[in-house]
Formats: sequence, C-alpha cells, structure tokens
Amino acid sequence: MKEITLKTLSKKEIEPALNEIRILASLNHKNIIGYKDSFIHRRTSTLNIIMEYADDGNIQSKIKENIRRRSYFSENTIWNWVIQIVEGIFYLHSNKIMHRDLKGSNIFLMKNGTLKVGDLGVSKIAKMGLAHTQTGTPYYSAPEIWRELLQLANLFFFERYSIWILSIVCLFNS
Repeated sequence: MKEITLKTLSKKEIEPALNEIRILASLNHKNIIGYKDSFIHRRTSTLNIIMEYADDGNIQSKIKENIRRRSYFSENTIWNWVIQIVEGIFYLHSNKIMHRDLKGSNIFLMKNGTLKVGDLGVSKIAKMGLAHTQTGTPYYSAPEIWRELLQLANLFFFERYSIWILSIVCLFNS
C-alpha cells in the first residue's frame, strides 16, 4: 500500500497521486503492478493506494543485496528481467503511457519470477504521440532531458525515452 499525506500538499502536488490511481486502474498486464483499490483516510488525511503486493522486493534491493554478498546475477536472470521490463514498457506505450521514472526501485519482483513495473505517479498519457514536461529521477534522465534543463527549452519526449532509461537501469544498477 502506498500512503500519501495530503495535509502538507498543494493541489498541484496531489495531482501525481490521483494520476497514478487513474492510470493504474486502467491497466491490466502481467508486467505492470496491479491496482486493487484506493481510499482517503480522513482522520490521518492520507490517500492510500492499495496495489498488488510484490513479495520479492524490487530490483534495486536485489542489486544491493548482491553487492553486499559479492555475488552476481546469472545471464539468464538478467535477460529474463530485461524482457519483462520491455514487455511492461511496450504495454504502457501501446496505451500511450510513458512511465518517466523508471528505475530499480520502481521495478518489482514476485517470488514466482515475474517482474512488474510500478510507481506510475509521474507517468504521462501522451497526446498525439508526444508527452510534455520533465519529471522523474534526474540521474536516470536521457541526454535530451539534461539538454532541456540546461537550455530551459521545452523538448518533447518520445517513446525512446523509456528505452534509454532501461539502459541506464541495467548499466548503473549492476
């Protein structure tokens, strides 16, 4: 369950959470974390999003665990993960949704070996094939995003952005 405190947030800051609920509720794919329900807890002023439980953590925690143990993932495991990430991204793109914050901590694992892309709070539904504005985790941003920040230009994101992020996740989280 994802819990978001509403007390200190502006309406503009609440929008990503509501966006995540709308997007999650509309999706159904084996490699996308499933949406179950959402509710506002009035006493604590929190928005609660109940999602499918990833019973084996996320890729980032597995990588950190392997680093601590000084062990490696097998090539088959890595290919299995990459294929599942691409299938999840393809499903999002086929629904005109761009994740925009794909990173190891947002890629969840199930004990049965299934991998699921999650945390769609900053996702964008593309209109006419383009999505506007930059958000997400800057360290994982494509060069075009950095160019936008440096030039203060308004660049458009294409579906290639998520593939770039996938390569960064694979390179820097290994």
